Amino acid sequence: MMTKSCPIAASSLLCILFAACGGKSSPQTASTVSQPTVSPPTATEVFHLRSECAQLGEKLLAANVVGIALTHDQVSHYDPKTNRCYVQVTVQTNDPTKSGDYYATYLYDGQTSEMLAWGRIEHGKKSGIVFGLAPPDEKGPDVFWDQAVHYMNEKMDDDRQN
Repeated sequence: MMTKSCPIAASSLLCILFAACGGKSSPQTASTVSQPTVSPPTATEVFHLRSECAQLGEKLLAANVVGIALTHDQVSHYDPKTNRCYVQVTVQTNDPTKSGDYYATYLYDGQTSEMLAWGRIEHGKKSGIVFGLAPPDEKGPDVFWDQAVHYMNEKMDDDRQN
């Protein structure tokens, strides 16, 4: 009988089990693998989750302190498909005669308050980032802004029928 050696001592039990099975692993069939079953939320649950998401958005806005030169607001969106609450906070110049001076939009995970993306226009210059996504392949002055705004619009898209 041929013995198999394992280089790491911590895995010796695994090696013994592997050798005891003849060195062959048995494929698992679909019937042996248990899949978690998650039923979609009911209309009542979605209503409550959207209400909770709106409250989380209000909390985020309250924590976002801006001076008198800026104004800010927020929009929340609960997505029942992903069971996530998204909050978009927008900050802009308060003076209507200087509307192009500053505009910024931020997307947060409403439950964790984690910033997912941001986009900003400051004195006409656009910038942005989506955390966790690769930078865009295209070249150009507004590609990061475009990627961030597209991502935010995608997450904030309301799938409810009017």
